[in-house]
Amino acid sequence: MRKLAILFLLMQPLIFPSYASAQATQGAGPQTPLSRMPNVDTRVSLVEAALQLAPEQEKYWPALEQAIRARVAGRQKRIEKLKELDQAPPDTIDLVRLRADNLSQRGAELSKLADAWQPLWQSLSDDQKTRMEILAGVVLGLTIKAAQMRRAELQEEDGGYE
Repeated sequence: MRKLAILFLLMQPLIFPSYASAQATQGAGPQTPLSRMPNVDTRVSLVEAALQLAPEQEKYWPALEQAIRARVAGRQKRIEKLKELDQAPPDTIDLVRLRADNLSQRGAELSKLADAWQPLWQSLSDDQKTRMEILAGVVLGLTIKAAQMRRAELQEEDGGYE
């Protein structure tokens, strides 16, 4: 179970669009490894192709794909709401409440995703699980690189101070 939880954490950047990719689709923000990742349709197809589902496993896929897309839609709504804050920044307490609401929504979406993944994951062969772990490793590398690039940009903006 612990290995499954770790895999889900590693797969999030692949399955769910990052803030950077949301910016890139709007034509704003710097190009990063994550901003150049394919859209959610391509990502979903990539995961499905990596799994190479057997006919008896395919019955689990629609629920998983729906949970993935619902999580993406929720994230996009939260990002749009954050963009609106640029026009009229709320006070500190409102920001804390907004953060709490966002975390609650993300938690609910993640629970639905885990519920959708569980029956499929249990039916996967060791070979299928290995392919997913390799894919997760590649994505983790991209995520780390993007985070490092963003951290360096922020340090430059602050004049080199942390």
